[in-house]
Amino acid sequence: MTGFSTKITVPSGAKSVTPSDTEDNCTKGTRGLGCLSAGDASVVYGNGDTVVIGLVPGGVYPGHFARVNATGTAATGITCHY
Repeated sequence: MTGFSTKITVPSGAKSVTPSDTEDNCTKGTRGLGCLSAGDASVVYGNGDTVVIGLVPGGVYPGHFARVNATGTAATGITCHY
């Protein structure tokens, strides 16, 4: 999980994320996460820290993420913004 910047800038694109407990599923340089249906998301930051965050529709939760885990994630329609 190297190559992640500590500087957060405005996203220029987005992609859908399928939560996985084993594969990094966020685009390198991800600047935030969004969702279509509210809920918790278990995420792994670019530095390897794992934490559960709350996602709500219509907003982007800022951060450099490497993965959205399947276990512990209830939010649906998750997108990574890069």
